[in-house]
Amino acid sequence: MLKFANRINSLNLQPPFPNASVAELVDALDSKSSSFGSAGSIPARGTKSPAQKMRGFFYYINFKPVEFLNMSQNNHLTWQEFQKVEMYVGTIETAEVFKEARNPAYKVVVDFGPLGKRKSSAQITQLYNCEDLIGKQVIAVLNFPPKQIANMISECLVLGAVRDDNRVTLLQPERKVPNGTRIG
Repeated sequence: MLKFANRINSLNLQPPFPNASVAELVDALDSKSSSFGSAGSIPARGTKSPAQKMRGFFYYINFKPVEFLNMSQNNHLTWQEFQKVEMYVGTIETAEVFKEARNPAYKVVVDFGPLGKRKSSAQITQLYNCEDLIGKQVIAVLNFPPKQIANMISECLVLGAVRDDNRVTLLQPERKVPNGTRIG
């Protein structure tokens, strides 16, 4: 299945209706499915319209219709814009529960090698405990302005993948690299 998905992705297909949402496409199929089957006939029992099949497919793969087809050209970055985001690899040196934070979080200190050490508040308490974070390499954005969070100034943004249930999985290099390595 993975090979098939990679092959489909390698085709670099463009959506046939780039400005249509999934919901709009399903509605369009619904309106066309009123004439489903031959003219004037009633579909056999158990026969599903294309829209019903599409809904079933989205349910089967646990897909929440996102506006993935509605990506406008305005969302594209230039290479120069991307280079402005300073993402670096660092190693977490300390982690402690951030009791003063409004949402459950940890105070972490991340060592970025020649770039120094930075403090951050990380809302990663659902999947990680303090002891497991020590020594873990992470990726963080260093050129956001400092931000006050409760009684602490956060000096970097530790990056993670945020799931629908708000659990955060840290972004990490696939293998150990020197602290301060730039992401590009």
